[in-house]
Amino acid sequence: MSAIKVRRRRRMMSALVLGLLGMPLLPTGIVVGANSLLNTKGGKNIDEKPALQIPITPAALLVGVNESDEVTMMAMLAIAPGAKGGTIVSIPVGANAEIPKSGEIHRVADTYKASGFDAFVLDVGGLLNVTFSVAAKVSTLELAAMLAPVGDESMLIEREVINTSPDGTNTVVLGAGQQTLTSAQIAQALMASQQGAPESDRLGRIKLLWATVASAIQKSLPSVAPTTQSTGATPVVIPTDIASFFATVISGPVQEWQLTGTFVSAPQLNPGGLDLYNLDGGEIIMVMASIVPSAVTAGSAMISFLIDSPFTDAKITRQAVLRLAYIGVNVIVVREVPTAPAAHTVIKYNDELVRSDLELFPTLFGPIEFDKTDERVEGIDAQLVLGEDFRAFIGSSQGATIATTTTLVSS
Repeated sequence: MSAIKVRRRRRMMSALVLGLLGMPLLPTGIVVGANSLLNTKGGKNIDEKPALQIPITPAALLVGVNESDEVTMMAMLAIAPGAKGGTIVSIPVGANAEIPKSGEIHRVADTYKASGFDAFVLDVGGLLNVTFSVAAKVSTLELAAMLAPVGDESMLIEREVINTSPDGTNTVVLGAGQQTLTSAQIAQALMASQQGAPESDRLGRIKLLWATVASAIQKSLPSVAPTTQSTGATPVVIPTDIASFFATVISGPVQEWQLTGTFVSAPQLNPGGLDLYNLDGGEIIMVMASIVPSAVTAGSAMISFLIDSPFTDAKITRQAVLRLAYIGVNVIVVREVPTAPAAHTVIKYNDELVRSDLELFPTLFGPIEFDKTDERVEGIDAQLVLGEDFRAFIGSSQGATIATTTTLVSS
């Protein structure tokens, strides 16, 4: 078993315990990338023709490196289907690298200093379960140039922004208060890092800055009615450099998402006392499968799923993701469908060999109806359509915990 697969397995088992026993709150509503999958020729339901084709949704890794050659900012860029607009996903640089037991616990950003940029990119890709089409590190000046189309934006800085220079000097980059920031100042605030201060002190600021960027781009777009996008007829050209990739993301509607990071305080899990944060495995799979499904890497040889959720509550969809990951299957696509929830949860499949793999699902999902269809979905073995009975099940005492008789499938 590869190190990445081991890491994914350990992360999902940890996320399952957190998810079922004390789930942290997530932003309400799945990201809009899931909806855009419904507006492409490949986004039709499994029982409609033509068969589902997952749209091209490439991912890039944007890495900010300061003058001390340290990673201080990290974001995944996702291009939406049709190559207009996308999502900026902020990632804590102190995220737990989730290495196997034989390795050393470390922050994912520290891989860059210890093993170089290429190894760092692989580490982040393994953490997010995606393959990047482009990955690049940028300086503050380079980031400012990329942000130039944003222009000047007014925002409230709750506390002064301090950056530590290579000689150890602390400099106030921005004062606190309501102010109008240039693109250069936004770049400085995104990249700033004060030595000795926990990353948790600046995660809220980074989220606000990226949200401001997304809002500014949104306001600058022409006010026209949305059109149905198609990825079937016109080939999508994937940008080959980070500046062009970012320009494509901000060429249409942009949204922002920050991955949840929980500080690792237990000495046995963080023996070095690092500024270390566990990411939420369920959230990662849910977000990646909704905005960059074509870039998602299958973590096991098990069957692959598409999840259709009629619920606008991301916590419900995350529960479905966690339970599928617990069994060991792959979640490749997550879509938020604009319909009212049906009464019953349905799994659609087209291969009888797959049907036998679905027998234990009622243990984790409650009542399930199985529907065999003649249609084939490219890269997908089964489609899970969540219904009201799933929401009721996860709210019951039976559905709140995993049955001890459930057999785990190793990946």
